[in-house]
Order: sequence, then C-alpha cells, then structure tokens
Amino acid sequence: MQKRSNRRTKIKKKSLSDPTDDDSMEIPGFYYDQERDRYFKIMPGHHFGTNTSGGEVKKQPDSNVSTSTKPRISTCSSLLNERELNPFKTIQRLHRDWREIFVKSLRYVGTIQQTIPFSLSHRITNFQIHPTSNELYFGNTDGMVGLLKFQASSKACTEIFSKPFAYCNSEITSIRIIGESLIIYTSLGNHLCSGILRIEHLPEVTDFDMVHEASACNYQTRSTVWTSTSSQVDEWIALGATKYISILSNYSVPGARFTNVKTNSDVFALDNDRYLPSAIFAGCRDGRLLLFDIRCNPKQSSPHGDGPRIKQSSPICNLKQVSGWYVLGDGMDGSLSLWDIRNQRRNQNTEESTLPVLKYYGHVNSTKHQTGFAVNSCNSIVAIAGQDNFVRCFSINTGDVVRMPIGPFEDRVSAIQFCERDEKSNYEFLPDGDNEHYNKGEGIWISIGKELQWWSVP
Repeated sequence: MQKRSNRRTKIKKKSLSDPTDDDSMEIPGFYYDQERDRYFKIMPGHHFGTNTSGGEVKKQPDSNVSTSTKPRISTCSSLLNERELNPFKTIQRLHRDWREIFVKSLRYVGTIQQTIPFSLSHRITNFQIHPTSNELYFGNTDGMVGLLKFQASSKACTEIFSKPFAYCNSEITSIRIIGESLIIYTSLGNHLCSGILRIEHLPEVTDFDMVHEASACNYQTRSTVWTSTSSQVDEWIALGATKYISILSNYSVPGARFTNVKTNSDVFALDNDRYLPSAIFAGCRDGRLLLFDIRCNPKQSSPHGDGPRIKQSSPICNLKQVSGWYVLGDGMDGSLSLWDIRNQRRNQNTEESTLPVLKYYGHVNSTKHQTGFAVNSCNSIVAIAGQDNFVRCFSINTGDVVRMPIGPFEDRVSAIQFCERDEKSNYEFLPDGDNEHYNKGEGIWISIGKELQWWSVP
C-alpha cells in the first residue's frame, strides 16, 4: 500500500507546463515544443517522417515570418493520395481514380450542328477525331464524309469551318484514322451496289478547299460492309461482311486484293489485337466471339476461329480489347461483358456457352446493332449508349456505375469518343483562345442525330 501511494504522488507532481522529464506525459494529437514551452496540435497535413518521442518534430513557422519558398499547388493525384490509408498506391491506380473523378465531373458545354448543304437532313453514323489536331471526320446516312474543324474548351465549343470530304454510294458504317496522315472509311452498300472500302491520305492544311476523291483508292467488295478495323503496326485492314471477314494486306502496294475468312455469320464488330498485330477479334450476329490470325491460310481456317470458342446469347454489337487477355463486348440483349480469351469454362445454366469474367448491369438495348461505344485511353472506363437514348459509364475493373446516366437525348446516340490529353503528342493543349489549330479540349464527344454535343469539366 505504501508503494502505490508514493506512485500516485509522483504522477500528481507532473504538469503540462513541465514535460521535459523523461517520463513526461504524451498527449495524443499534440506535440511539445521545448523552445516555446508549450504543446501544439498536429495538423492533418503533417507528415510523420521523424521520431516524435525524441522531439525531432519540425517547428511550425510563425505567421509573421516570410519565407522565400514558392507555395505548393496541390494536384489531383496528390489530393487523392492524402485521402488514402495507404499512401503508396501505384501510379496506374491513381491515374484510374483520377479518370473516374473526371468522368463524374463531365457537364454539357455546347452543340455543333451540321452546316454542310445537302446533308442537314441526314443523321451522323460515325466519327473520328484526329489524334494530333482539332479535326473531326464524320460520316452520315447519305454516304457523305465530312470534315469539321473545331475549337473546344471547358467553357465553349465552336465550329471553325466544315466541308464535305468525300462521297460514297450508301451509308457510312466506319471511319478509321491510321497514324496521322491516312484515313479509311467504309459504306454499307445497297440494292444497286455492294459496300466499298476507301483509303486516302489526309489533306494538308492548305488543301482544305479541295475534295480528295481523285487520290482515293477504292476497293469494291461483294457483300454488305458492317464495320472495319486496321493495324497501327502492319499494313492490313479487315472488314466485317456477310458471313465472312475480308482482309486487305499490304494495301500500299498496287494491286492488293482481299482474302476472305469464313465465319458463317454476319460480322458486326471488329478489333485488332494490340499485343499481337496479326490477330483479329470478331463479334458475330450469332453471338460468337472469334479470334483469327491473318498469317494463317484462309482456306485452312475454321469458321469457329483460331482461338477458344466464346459465345453469348445475343449478337455482339461492339468489341474492344482492354488488356492482353481481356475483351469487352456488348450484346443486342442489353448485356455488357468482359471476356477472357483464355477462358473456356462451360456454362450449363444459360444459353451462353462460356462464362464472362465480369458482367455490367444497366445497359439497355434490344434492337440496335450500331450504338455509341467508347473506352478511354487507360482502358478503365467504358461509355455506352442505350436504346433509351441514355449514355452510361461503367468502371471496367469493378463493374460499378461511375456516374448517373447522361441524357435522355432527343435522338439516338450513334457514336461516342473520349477526347483526352496525350502526353506523347508533340503539341500542347493551350488555354482558351490561344491557338485555334490545337485547342481541342478534354472531354467527350457524343453524336445525336444530326448534331455533335461536347461535354467537358467546368
């Protein structure tokens, strides 16, 4: 009993004003400054890089003392990092989180209407933005390919000028830009003529007043052309046709011809493998996801493809490879799934012959084979248009809905494209009004009927 009473008297003698003793009391959330002889509260932005028990804590500067260091401006990545319990997250994860915040913050900015004569009553079917300039090439249901020069920012979007670029015999089904100087586009075909593929060089800045159909290379097919894809490495172009894929290899060589690979079903969607330049992904009307290698002999290729057999219960409308083994595709029954091309697990409970890795719920479609579909540059978010005229955004990695649906729009959404900053480009995105030739903004373009809407972050 005597020892306990002595211990209590020692504790009572200690006070907050004299914590210099080795047994001084430490108050959670405060640190002691020996020079000022008082406790200070630890602020949220404090970094615990030193040992607080030894008194090696940086002293907070006085408010009346001026320093020569420049104020540090917090970036979006740094703010995200401070909110995390684990501050050592990967750069890829931070970049993905920042993209989700970017998509959540998208707001309507403005609309650009078609001003080209004889095309005002025709709906836009597809469009493509030049990778290094503010030029937009679009096709419509009348078979015209138009060129639109624009200026976009977070506050406004304006049309600099627009003009017809080329004319085809039927509806434009796809537009692709290869590199920075080559454009390809396809037409659907009609009762008088089958679909065509046209390849031509993009005009220079001084040649915008001319229509360059004379310099185009026309390739007549024997079928309806639903879609197309091309390689950014090798010289080949693939067309999705009726019950086969038409492949044009070495198209820069005069006299190049098509080779056909049978699929026994119409090919609505195509995409090239970015890790194996000779491979093609094909989405068919009967719901099969096929993989072909153009190096194989077409006569020896199976209509079921050269890879694993993947099948869903409805026609595949769009395809996009999002990593080495994963392919994202949507169906005409409102499905949106992520497939692993190595996966051959059988599904006995439904009409699907294989199980997808991940399913995304909320997409609406039952009749349209051509809908707006786009994936951002880091393959983390997909934007897809539904039959109900809404655009929905999903996280590819988790399957969660990133934001509330955009819409409803007055007409069907035929195409979507993200417009993002490219660090590898040799130009910079300048502030508003600095340079009309390079100010293309950062956001998302949506084609609704005859108009183009621009959504950006305010």
